[in-house]
Amino acid sequence: MDTIRLDVENVRWLEGIDSTHDLCAHGDVVFDLDGRSAWATGSDDLCVSAAAMNLLRTLEQDHPKEDPVTDDLFPHCGHMWWLSEDHGLVNIAGCSAGKDALVFHRGKNVVIQTPAGGTAEILRTEWVGHVCAFADKVEALYQRSDPKEPDADDAAWYELFWPEWRARRARAQEE
Repeated sequence: MDTIRLDVENVRWLEGIDSTHDLCAHGDVVFDLDGRSAWATGSDDLCVSAAAMNLLRTLEQDHPKEDPVTDDLFPHCGHMWWLSEDHGLVNIAGCSAGKDALVFHRGKNVVIQTPAGGTAEILRTEWVGHVCAFADKVEALYQRSDPKEPDADDAAWYELFWPEWRARRARAQEE
């Protein structure tokens, strides 16, 4: 089996924005496969709230190029969020500066492939642990911050974001 490191550091709100209206947490992502960075370039200042949701979704479905969970697992920004009428989930889109990795379930294992050419196969239980720890670090920022006050355009998706997050996180904990 291979090894991975998935972590988020310096989880924060963007500077210069009232934190009650900043709905997206940002942070620096560390993602290594067998001691090598998953990406050829840096992974600082990514939208880690969107990344955590995307990662939680990979616990229940693959993230291939052909039918991805989202454009990038680790969006640079989450400037466009909307409720999908097709499946009732919150769609998250960012700019082209995000970072991606492909995720495939293979029995009791998970295979991760990166654009930089890295591949790792780990136990599913290990992937679940990494993803949940990542999500928990991000959620901790929300828990210790003032309550969010989404504007009218953002309220619909924001109200559905957290129930989906918590349901996926709870299902992961049951494993």
